[in-house]
Amino acid sequence: MQDELRELVRALRKAAPAAAWRVGERAAANGNVSLVSQDSDSSEYVLRVKLGNGPPNEIYLWPDEVEWECDCESPAQACAHAVAAIRGLSGGLSSLPEAAPPAHIVLLLRRRQGSLELELGVRRQQQVEAWSAQGSPGLRPSEEFARLNRLQGEVAGGRIAPRNYSALLSALLSAEEVQLDGEVISISKVPIHKVAVIAAVGSNFRLTLEPPETVTELFEGEPTLALTDHTLRPLGNGKLSKLQLHQLRRPLLFHNHELPRLTGEWIPALERCVDVIRRGSVPESQAAEVTVRLELQRRAGLLEAEARIVYGDPPLAELRDNNWIPLGGLQRMPARNRDAELQAVNQLQAQLGMRPGQRLRLLPEDAARFVRDRLPQFSGQLIGEHQARSFRVDRTPLRPELQWQGNGLQARFMGEAGEADPVRVLEAWRQGQELVSLGSQGMAALPIEWLDQHGHLLALSLEADEQVAARLAPLAEELLGQGSNQLPEGLRQLNRHLRELGTLPLLDPPAGLEARLRDYQLLGFSWLRLLAQHKIGAILADDMGLGKTLQTLAALLPDRDQGPALVVAPTSVLRNWELEAARFTPALRSGVLHGPRRERLLQQLQDGDLDLLITSYAIVRRDIDRLAEHSFRAVVIDEAQAIKNPDSQTRKAIARLKADQRIALSGTPIENRLLELWSIMDWVNPGLLGPRQHFAEQLAGPAGRGNTAAATAISRQVRPFLLRRLKAEVAAELPPRTESVLHCPLSEAQQRSYAAVRQAAISGLRGSKADNKRGRRMQVLAALTRMRQAACHPGLLPGGDPSAQSGKLDRLMELLPSLIEAGHKALLFSQWTAMLDLVENRLKQERLRFVRLDGSTRDRAGPIERFQAADGPPLFLISLKAGGTGLNLTAADHVFHLDPWWNPAVEQQATDRAHRIGQTRPVFSWKLISENSVEERILALQERKKALVESVLGGKGIEALSIEELESLLDDAPL
Repeated sequence: MQDELRELVRALRKAAPAAAWRVGERAAANGNVSLVSQDSDSSEYVLRVKLGNGPPNEIYLWPDEVEWECDCESPAQACAHAVAAIRGLSGGLSSLPEAAPPAHIVLLLRRRQGSLELELGVRRQQQVEAWSAQGSPGLRPSEEFARLNRLQGEVAGGRIAPRNYSALLSALLSAEEVQLDGEVISISKVPIHKVAVIAAVGSNFRLTLEPPETVTELFEGEPTLALTDHTLRPLGNGKLSKLQLHQLRRPLLFHNHELPRLTGEWIPALERCVDVIRRGSVPESQAAEVTVRLELQRRAGLLEAEARIVYGDPPLAELRDNNWIPLGGLQRMPARNRDAELQAVNQLQAQLGMRPGQRLRLLPEDAARFVRDRLPQFSGQLIGEHQARSFRVDRTPLRPELQWQGNGLQARFMGEAGEADPVRVLEAWRQGQELVSLGSQGMAALPIEWLDQHGHLLALSLEADEQVAARLAPLAEELLGQGSNQLPEGLRQLNRHLRELGTLPLLDPPAGLEARLRDYQLLGFSWLRLLAQHKIGAILADDMGLGKTLQTLAALLPDRDQGPALVVAPTSVLRNWELEAARFTPALRSGVLHGPRRERLLQQLQDGDLDLLITSYAIVRRDIDRLAEHSFRAVVIDEAQAIKNPDSQTRKAIARLKADQRIALSGTPIENRLLELWSIMDWVNPGLLGPRQHFAEQLAGPAGRGNTAAATAISRQVRPFLLRRLKAEVAAELPPRTESVLHCPLSEAQQRSYAAVRQAAISGLRGSKADNKRGRRMQVLAALTRMRQAACHPGLLPGGDPSAQSGKLDRLMELLPSLIEAGHKALLFSQWTAMLDLVENRLKQERLRFVRLDGSTRDRAGPIERFQAADGPPLFLISLKAGGTGLNLTAADHVFHLDPWWNPAVEQQATDRAHRIGQTRPVFSWKLISENSVEERILALQERKKALVESVLGGKGIEALSIEELESLLDDAPL
């Protein structure tokens, strides 16, 4: 030990400043060092050193490890306290006095007029003296006490406001010692709870909420404090609710006739929250089971049914109209069980459709339904079951017997007791009834499932003409049996082709069609022509990009001499229809009914000078009175989801158009609800799916809730008249990559902005003083850039409004939701990150998930991995420069180029991010081109300059364009 101490002394002597060494030696010599504790196992010594008038400090010495530690704030490695400690320890343990127990703060409580006062004291040895900051150095009250003082606005304690008892309790809990008027007490945060006391007072009963008997004193406050068994603790309210506490804020008196409410409701409820003490003769609550009872009685040809909810058997109490009525005397009241009552009420409602205490007087038909449908579900106590026997109905439903007569179906409904009139059967079915009268022969059950599937066909057949008969034939054949000889040969052949498209003979493409139809497109064309021959409507619902427009134009071409056809489409695609009609069917005399030329085109229509009229939904709504005067050989609606709401003005206007055949084009005939399909199909083939309410209640509703039979019925009815092919189904016929152009009209504000930018560019170039081609070229390119930005979005221009409308962005947002709903993923490329910002804002507004990659993206792998995941975001925003090359994004099968780049090879490379090894689906690349803008001029120039296009594809890009060609993009007139 002495060797270790000497080693520790040498280390301290070396580390301590000379002044610290002198002060420490003097303190040791003066006896200012005392021993607090020692641990011989770990060779740890704790000593206390007092220097001057300040509080003592404690020093830890470990001689074996030549280590020391002091709790003072000296910056020196070895302080005077450490020196004094080692010098004192070197003199021997026996020479060191033991340190006195440290003083501690005592919280002193005093009673004062029903509340409490609090002061601080200090316990030194066996005495408690007043605390002061100067007289008790090193002793500080707890933070809880300081917080309490701040609440009181005082410094040295005093009377505690009752509202601050919560803070007082926290301060008391943190104290080492608490006294109340000189007596040491304990503090607990565990509350002692009030009790409910029920006392008999004469013939009445008093209910109070009181502290337990063990509580000797209360200090009212927040919370109220209770003194019990020398312990101060909060007084709690158990599990009582605020309402119960409010009700019990003063004693409650229950008169004798209110005893059922006290024993049946109050006492059981209180026993779940607090202890309940009875004083005097207070009846006990009895346990009794809640039972649902149904009592039946036949009177005057009617069936009376009374529903009851009772306690016990025989009943002790009854629930009637939400009132609790005793039946067995005041001294035999059961404990009320509201949960069981609620369960019984729900049972009564679910099984019988009744409420407690309700009495029904049922007519024979209603009684028969009640006995047939409700009673078998009832699981309660049934009294008078024999009274219902005379109202029973045979459960075998009527049997339909069908025949095809003339232009429609005819049916007879046969039952065991007789035959039902079909008109009465249909009337009962439409009214939602399930039984029909057989006159004097009683009642019979309707064949509900059969009527739900075919009842509207039977109703239609009563007023069928030749055209309606053709629409009904495919469905009627299912009822009569495949190949039934009852159908005319022509209808049987039509059915076969519509049910089995493989049997449909493929027609030759029509003369005058300037396009090659792929096999699936030739099938679509032949299918449309077959339906046209029978004047049956059609829904062509091919996936986006499979050429619905081309197939439709081809189908309209052969009958151009039989009158005009009308195409109604969103304004954003009018230009596309106009261009494709001119490209694929130049033999059709076509015109676009839009803008100031409307009157002239309407006159051409009147004079028979048009084969094809193209217009928008907005124009149809505006000019419907004029358009409804004409009979068209066909009316085609593109993006047919525009009439998905049967109550919309657009749907009502479209319904007024007269046509031999109606064709709807839509890649998403159902976006949200099956009623949307009804709205479209009911326009295409009126009446085919029956009345709207019937479809909604009998088919769409059950199908939406997972009823496969209803869904199958809908599919069976629409399948002959709806043709839908997905890209995956026709992938073998598609080229590896399909490229298309989407023409997007500029918004009105965008047109004005674009015109102003274009005029400023032209004026600037005309006034330019550049005298060399390079300078001139740079000016033209700068002007073209501003025009291209204006064509994309006004927000791209300096000082532009990001919230301004952009036709291109609107068109994009029309397309993306349907693509995503169909399970596709898409890449969105732009050369401008500002354009990506604008797209991002719209995607956020529409709550469409996406990831993004541009030059500022540091973690490129993260967004790529998320996008490639099967459940990842369906959209990927990519700047052309940052992500146009080097990425593998085969999760996408659609690519959108938001703004055309000078070099199409760059766009091709960007598209190749999706179209590469590992891609298993056809890839569709879309160029969004603003109508009547510089973007169209660029495409037109490339079409005229085939050699130039080849050079661009070879990588020369815009450098292959001459200054004259660049200037021609600004304006056809020379600058």
